[in-house]
Amino acid sequence: MVGTYRCPDCRDVAPLIEKYCQWLRSEFKYENGNQLFGDIIIQSIVAHVYLEWIHPFGDGNGRTGRLIEFYILSRGGNPDITSHILSNHYNNTRPEYYRQLEKASNTKSLTAFIEYALTGFRDGLQQTLEKIQASQLLNAWQKFVYDKFDKIEIGQKQVFKRRRTLGLKIPIDKKFSFEEIPELNIKLARLYSNTSAKTLERDLEELITHEIILFQDAKYFANISTLNKMVAKRKGLLVTPT
Repeated sequence: MVGTYRCPDCRDVAPLIEKYCQWLRSEFKYENGNQLFGDIIIQSIVAHVYLEWIHPFGDGNGRTGRLIEFYILSRGGNPDITSHILSNHYNNTRPEYYRQLEKASNTKSLTAFIEYALTGFRDGLQQTLEKIQASQLLNAWQKFVYDKFDKIEIGQKQVFKRRRTLGLKIPIDKKFSFEEIPELNIKLARLYSNTSAKTLERDLEELITHEIILFQDAKYFANISTLNKMVAKRKGLLVTPT
């Protein structure tokens, strides 16, 4: 027994696994080269569930099912960063996962479980895309700052490095006042811990002069308008300092 679920008799496990493997081949036609993207996702989900129902091992059935699911997604062309999404979804919604498994067992229908899994996969893809986009934008911003400073005469090396660090470490997704700057992150707090307010003011003016940051309505913010033009026009992915 696993909770309220009675597993198959141990004598039935071997033939059930044999039928399981045959069914995955015949139903989803991967070996024939006819598998669509939607088929890959559905196969990964149902392969996971049916292995849990057969429950061939004394321990590790959940891990094995998730591994098979990961393998099918990866084999179908999903990158590693997205092949973990379903497993993470089950783990993050564990009570609902068990409820859906029990419901599918009782109703002898996988429809609701597949819908539950697909919803998590969709949401996970969106979150992953947003993380990738944010990382790409941050990398682009850092390159933008380095390129700007490559055109600035070094002068005093310490001042040059401090101003460049200020440009690199300011947040690109929010506006901030003069007083907030040393509190934005630990790097900036350390950078200006032993300097005067006048020093910070001069550094900010330098960044404004070179159009690295902008100043409006008593707020400073990163000049990322150029970077946003390079970002794919997807809802919720463009960054606007607020």
